[in-house]
Amino acid sequence: MFDIYGILATETPDRVGEVLSIDGADISDLRFINDEHKSDRCFDILGQVKKAKKIYKSQDCEDQFEIKCWNRVKKPFIYIYGSLATPEHPNASAAEGLIKYSAQNPGFPVGFSVEGATVERKDKLLSKTKVIAASLTVKPCNTECIVFPAIDLTKSFEIKKLPEHYKDSIAGRKHFYNLPSQEQRLLAKSELLSDLKDLLKSGEPIDQATVVKCWNCGEAKLFMKSRLPNRCTACSERFSMLDLYRARTADPFM
Repeated sequence: MFDIYGILATETPDRVGEVLSIDGADISDLRFINDEHKSDRCFDILGQVKKAKKIYKSQDCEDQFEIKCWNRVKKPFIYIYGSLATPEHPNASAAEGLIKYSAQNPGFPVGFSVEGATVERKDKLLSKTKVIAASLTVKPCNTECIVFPAIDLTKSFEIKKLPEHYKDSIAGRKHFYNLPSQEQRLLAKSELLSDLKDLLKSGEPIDQATVVKCWNCGEAKLFMKSRLPNRCTACSERFSMLDLYRARTADPFM
């Protein structure tokens, strides 16, 4: 297992201006950690939430992890502590690698996002919500919702390789849906060529660029490794932690 902790929600407006009321959030059924807002396939559930609590002031903190989170925001927030199902789970192992990398490279964010339902809202205020899961994402709506590894990263570590018997089963995902139109495919290909030309002109280090290929529709797009997307630009299918981990660790244009 690989333990993580962090800030699941704060009362700071998110990217679309919505604010989640901490007091009005029901976290009694918060049990799972999932992958990029997905929970409809076996490998999308990455682990479990072992502890969830609302922290309103510094005196509510019980350990060093909670204090670290409080010092980041110094406002009411939902704190969680959980475990990822590594090393046997391929997506969870990839998530472990991304979280470790993010902890040492703040420019590459991995954060939490709330999964659940809005029970009551007042304009942009989500006054009552039901929180059922914590989603790991590289595009958190609330940038204060940070994930931390519960280990000392000043010590050396090595990313575990996936077990051999998983490699074939992961490589050939065949559940194709939400396929892009011919126009979207052509646009994706032209954008890839345009991005490559811009990269060569910019003088940015080419080893920091990678091509992310969508497992769903097969289209590819060029991204800098510090700015990976969390969904395909052609068919809008969400990438998994394993997809993103492969993209970040791959050689350019492989």
